[in-house]
Amino acid sequence: MKFGFGVSPLRKLGFLTVHSVVGALLVSGCTLSNDSAGGVDGIVIQKKQDNPSPESFAVWAEPGTNLLAAVAQVEETDATTVPAPQNLVLGMLLNEVGAYGSAALTFQPTNTPFRPENMQCRDSQLPEAVDTLCTALQDPDAQLVFIDDTPQFAQHRVLGRRVLQCARDAGFEYLVIEALEESGEALTQRGFVSRTQSGRFMREPQLAGLAEDGLRLGFIPIGLPPTADLCTTCPLGETLSSNARAKATSLEEQTLNVKADAKVLVWTAFGQAYKQPWGQRLPYVESLASFVYEDTGIEPYSVVQESVAPGTDLGPRAASNMYLASGPMNGSCAGSYSPRSGTGLPTLNAVVFHVPPRIDASGGDTDRWDWLHTPAAERMAIPPDCSTCAPNERLLVQVFPEGDISDRVPADQALCAAGAACQLSVPAGDYQIVVWSEDAQLTSKAVALSAGASTTVSMD
Repeated sequence: MKFGFGVSPLRKLGFLTVHSVVGALLVSGCTLSNDSAGGVDGIVIQKKQDNPSPESFAVWAEPGTNLLAAVAQVEETDATTVPAPQNLVLGMLLNEVGAYGSAALTFQPTNTPFRPENMQCRDSQLPEAVDTLCTALQDPDAQLVFIDDTPQFAQHRVLGRRVLQCARDAGFEYLVIEALEESGEALTQRGFVSRTQSGRFMREPQLAGLAEDGLRLGFIPIGLPPTADLCTTCPLGETLSSNARAKATSLEEQTLNVKADAKVLVWTAFGQAYKQPWGQRLPYVESLASFVYEDTGIEPYSVVQESVAPGTDLGPRAASNMYLASGPMNGSCAGSYSPRSGTGLPTLNAVVFHVPPRIDASGGDTDRWDWLHTPAAERMAIPPDCSTCAPNERLLVQVFPEGDISDRVPADQALCAAGAACQLSVPAGDYQIVVWSEDAQLTSKAVALSAGASTTVSMD
């Protein structure tokens, strides 16, 4: 696998380009320039020295079985050449292994991983997101629903997992996941997300859990074709529009062309849930949702997600949770986080705000239960007992469903210190626990997990 610096990684990653490069790089002065015409605000992708190294992109694309070793390799490879706040690959890998606080503090392309608080939200009284969104999904006119997410924030996927049941109850039958790089038929036949076949972003346990929850609820899963090649010399808006056009066609062919009145829930990338062309000036960006709206005449219900700083004022000072802003009560708050529309019509229906737990100087990974809004019944404490490990040695603790785990994505995983309680979020039940050091797998054994009990896993 070869990655040319600054160009081939973008061609290879596809979903990353339309997701993180838009969501993160649009706000980074280190990776973009507005000196050239075209694209969103005239922005074009530039080759800059503070991008992650080609070697790190390659490690992320094919990390092998030991993800902790992959994290360590990227840290070592880029330590002297890439400022950590610009290292998108490191941020994504830390998020994948469940180190949510560290991921947020490490990758900070604008000195913070969070969207700034908008004054228009301070006078709002924002309701809890899941119940409010479930009520909206019951509307008979809600046939197409687009919800976006960001790969550095696994809690965005938690929203999807919480609304799947009510969406199914409301008659939604198709679950389209843009990051799924294989056919829905292949996923259904296998019955679980494959670490090697389903797609690179699907390795993250919460996104894999979203797909597998959908299977259990009877959704028909739909994958969209990964982008084989992107024009890195084109304006960014043109690149995104071209990518979205192909995916919109594929979505329609697999759902609405099969059943005209099908109810479709689409889990998509940043910027792809906007139902109108968007941007500050021509040429506007057309997203996946806007193309589907244009083709079918069916207006989507569009939801975007934002992570705001801990303690943000959303009306009253908000506790760590998920909140939803939508019209008419909180339309100004939602609109203040909406990009300019190329048509003058609204680009979205609602904004879900994630308020994370407070982050301490160490990264706040000990609060990962609160990052995932984990209910008490699913809070499992697992102290890895390793007599041969160095004090506070970093370990990766993975919990898998029973059965063949050779190509499965863990139900959850976390970076933990040897001897310290590791916070994992899964229902009570029987699992296979696997523990890794940076050098090797230390143990793999069956355990029974129950809520409120600490289950020690020995390396002996």
